[in-house]
Amino acid sequence: MEQLQEEKSRRTSRFPIGRLLQVVLAIGGITFFTLLARDVNFGALPPASLSSLPELILIILGLLLLNYTFDTGSWWIICGEKRPPLWRLALIRLRCEAVTNVIPGGAVIGEPMKVGFLMRSSGMTRPEATTSFLLSKFVLIIGQIIYIFVGLALSYSVINNVSESVFGVGDFAMVVLGGALAVLLVILAFAASMVLWQPMNNRFSFSDREGWIARWWNIGLKELREIELLVAQEFRRHRYRLLLSILFSFIAWSLNGVELYFIVRWLGIDAGFFDIYAIDAVSVVVRMVVFVIPIGLGGQDWTIRSLAVAHGLPQPEITAARMVVMKRAREFFVIGLGLLLLLVMPRESISEEKG
Repeated sequence: MEQLQEEKSRRTSRFPIGRLLQVVLAIGGITFFTLLARDVNFGALPPASLSSLPELILIILGLLLLNYTFDTGSWWIICGEKRPPLWRLALIRLRCEAVTNVIPGGAVIGEPMKVGFLMRSSGMTRPEATTSFLLSKFVLIIGQIIYIFVGLALSYSVINNVSESVFGVGDFAMVVLGGALAVLLVILAFAASMVLWQPMNNRFSFSDREGWIARWWNIGLKELREIELLVAQEFRRHRYRLLLSILFSFIAWSLNGVELYFIVRWLGIDAGFFDIYAIDAVSVVVRMVVFVIPIGLGGQDWTIRSLAVAHGLPQPEITAARMVVMKRAREFFVIGLGLLLLLVMPRESISEEKG
């Protein structure tokens, strides 16, 4: 008994380094966002801008609807033969991603929730739902990386010309490119291992031992083997679906740049579309790297501010603060809607149609 208590005490006294890092990064991000948002003064905008705010809100909502249609469509295309309707898949995304984006490290909770909701709404087995989820993350990240590459291509020389003075490092564009390429290589290597080498099927074996560890090992390995085979099957049988899905994901990401352009025009700033598109696209790499911070808060915002300086936008501090607050307002709206749906939609209602 004393030994068990000692072991329990040891476990509870372990220093939660990972959790502490997530909290510190989240606090830092919120602090950076708050410092940037201090410069917002919408009252100083031209009267024409203030009077046209309802039109801007309608445009942002329209772009949001398009964004979610393409983003969810990219998942629906490669979701599998048992896929639920597009609108139900969108509801799953809304609720689960609200959890992912509202707390530090929320992906640990929100992303697995998608698998559970998908199983209940479609009748998929856990390996089938997990395969669908993994494929959706694959196309999401590939579309995101293509978006970053396009943004870099549009602003490479602009960024490097002011790299040291604005970003504090030489060849900042190369740093962004290197980060995006590193993520791309990791994703491709992960996919290649499941499709070509299949380590779960070829490197690991079931245990012949007795006991709960061996039992759970065999259960886990069985499902991982099935997931690996399903992923390999989808890559080999539905290559064109994957390409179309990646295209949809890229369009969804690109609509964020379109949204930012409309915000900038509403602010009364005469800036080119490709400049604003590049600002949003390049800033996404920070959101990708610091994914433990909810919605990239702080890091992505300060990158937008620095890119506004690099692209020569007037009053970059104030302009960037207004851009960020308007973008975040839309994201907070989506998170709030997702949390509301999570509260009011009982889990049983997800499978009611099937019954």
